[in-house]
Amino acid sequence: MNSKTVYGMKCFLYLFGLMGLALPAQAATTPPNISNVGFMENPPKELKEKFPMCDAFLKVEWIDKEKKIGYSQYDFYKDGRKIGGVTSALVHLDEQYPAFDYNLEEFRKSGKLKELFAMIKRGDVERGMGEGGSETLMIADERKDGRFVQEFGGIEADWDIHGLSLAEHKMNVCIPYPDNQRMFFAENKEVGKIYHESEIANKLAELKKWIPDLPFFENYTLIDVNFDGKEDYYAEGMLYSYGNRYYEMKIQGPGLKGGPYTKLIAPTTHKTCEFLALSRFGYYFTTDGKNILINNQCNLTELTKEGK
Repeated sequence: MNSKTVYGMKCFLYLFGLMGLALPAQAATTPPNISNVGFMENPPKELKEKFPMCDAFLKVEWIDKEKKIGYSQYDFYKDGRKIGGVTSALVHLDEQYPAFDYNLEEFRKSGKLKELFAMIKRGDVERGMGEGGSETLMIADERKDGRFVQEFGGIEADWDIHGLSLAEHKMNVCIPYPDNQRMFFAENKEVGKIYHESEIANKLAELKKWIPDLPFFENYTLIDVNFDGKEDYYAEGMLYSYGNRYYEMKIQGPGLKGGPYTKLIAPTTHKTCEFLALSRFGYYFTTDGKNILINNQCNLTELTKEGK
């Protein structure tokens, strides 16, 4: 995530500055009314009940459910306004590298979407590396005249416009997997997008009792990983509520598996988890409605929840 100007405070957690008790997340983070053509207007009741942590659900037309590849159209926001018009994109919920922003504008404008979808159904799906190290999606198709590979880059990279957002990081935007049993968080709330400066200042004053050095609080992701009704935070490490205080779970790497694996150790439960950080986002979250996982590998709920 991008660093922004620090308000002169450091911290990374959430508590209400009264009697050291944490404020329930719902009271302070009611989702705003942000319009996006890509959001489900009336999500099914079963989705909302199973995944209450999702404020909006992105519509996806699945091209191949087994390959977890689909088509979506949505709006992008930047600096408080919509930009670029309705955008067409491929969604690929790869187990290690899920993404929702592979650029399809050329195919849409040229009327070749049906041809592309047919190629996706019969072809092989691979991940690649584009210019400057940006990740790409490749569809390999065996044809009479040889193997043809169609490559797709991310919209931000193709447009050379960064900081694009589905909901200005004021909502948790989820993408259902094809079976509707899991969700990929395409976008998460950020502290600085939800709270005013005075609110942030009050939280930081209280949080410094436990975590003295936590910079760039306004950029941290909000997510309740242990389902205790209190906000937890992530920014290159997890800060989570446990009882009437917060603890810091720092990334420590490499883990026992070595290489690109990083390790998290929960100070309250002493449990350890390792995960592979391959996403262009650095990290991402998924959920089955009862557990929150980081990078589809490390169960943060099991690491941080109270009790045995």
